[in-house]
Amino acid sequence: MDTNQVKNFLIQKKLWRLVGFLSTPIALLCFALSSSFKQVFGEWNLLKILIYVTLSSIICTIMLLAHKFHVSRSRLLKAQVSFLGFMLTSCSSFLYGQKVNGKPDMFSLVSSVAFALMSLSLSRQIDFGFEVDLFNFFLGYFLVQLMTIHIALASLGASFCYLLMFLRSYLDTKQPAKGSNVSHSVAQIALKIEDRRSKIRKAIFEGGCDEECYNVYITWRRQILDEKMKKIELHKLHIKEIKGVPLDYLQRKIQRWIMAFEYSISILFSEERNLTNSVFLGCSSSSNYADLCFMELCRPPMTLLLDFASAVAKGKGLPLRLLRLLKVFEALKEMLPEIETLFSDQSGGAEIRDMAIGILARLREAIKGVFADLENLICKNEPSIGIVHGGGIHPITHYIMNYLGVACNNSLMTLEQVFESNNNNSHDIGEDFEG
Repeated sequence: MDTNQVKNFLIQKKLWRLVGFLSTPIALLCFALSSSFKQVFGEWNLLKILIYVTLSSIICTIMLLAHKFHVSRSRLLKAQVSFLGFMLTSCSSFLYGQKVNGKPDMFSLVSSVAFALMSLSLSRQIDFGFEVDLFNFFLGYFLVQLMTIHIALASLGASFCYLLMFLRSYLDTKQPAKGSNVSHSVAQIALKIEDRRSKIRKAIFEGGCDEECYNVYITWRRQILDEKMKKIELHKLHIKEIKGVPLDYLQRKIQRWIMAFEYSISILFSEERNLTNSVFLGCSSSSNYADLCFMELCRPPMTLLLDFASAVAKGKGLPLRLLRLLKVFEALKEMLPEIETLFSDQSGGAEIRDMAIGILARLREAIKGVFADLENLICKNEPSIGIVHGGGIHPITHYIMNYLGVACNNSLMTLEQVFESNNNNSHDIGEDFEG
């Protein structure tokens, strides 16, 4: 038996149910015959026998059925039960200290070890919060008994206690986390579903029902995708132009668009692509139904998202709109690689991809147009505002410097990307202001 087999054997709950079932009667019987019992409770009589047999039967029944107990997750209940166990062990320690004298016999030693194993078995089956305390209490009492017999036995007892404590800690680390059994069951169900889906898919395609499967799939997934789009309020992003739209309102729209845009591409469209590929994998038809389904489902929402970016790009390049243009440009440029992957030539998405690239170019030109307007503002130099009486910084200079400072602090790298030339020969922003 190798190491892994030993580990798997030790973490089996059936093993510890057996340990608990065997150790409990041994512990109760040895304790009844021990000198400690006589010193605490006196000599046996009929009443004591009846009470002890009844309590022993209850304890054995609890150990036998412990695995069926449904433990409450209430921390308050666990705290109360733990406190009850603490009080019982404390009272037992006090009572034994007052009543028990002299060296313990073999029955006392065996009962302590058996009670410790019973507690360890109980901790492997339930979690009321007192099992580990009982385990430590009985091991501690066993060690004290050995020291009472002879101090030299302390090292032997300590080693034995250490081995049992190490075993308990090891079992706790190997114990499956809460919910892992459920996760394992879910994984097994998922495998069965995938196997059944593969068989159904094979039967559909071999039976020549590709087109019927395509139509049903489109109807089903469109309803689901529409619900997801409603949750992100995609319909509220419909906009034709931004002329006359208040800046605060436009800013809120752009923020909502960025979240919807990134979520749709990174999650929704990616999930749809994976799902269509898995459903139509192995389709023998000459038509690529996976690509057709994906484009049929994702083209409308993607077009709506790009129309919003296009409307922002077409807006007049007023200086106050620069930061909004930069935000849309950054989002579109960041997601462009994923767009090119999802809407590739092979999937028939070249139109969407080219649309995104074209809008990105228009956004770049719109941002440059804002700086061109700033250049015209500087060169205008109307006589009415051309001279600052008493000296000082010209208002236009003050405005331009603040404006450039805000723009560069927020989106310097984006501005550098915007002003890159088509032949990859970069030039600085200042060159665009040269006459």
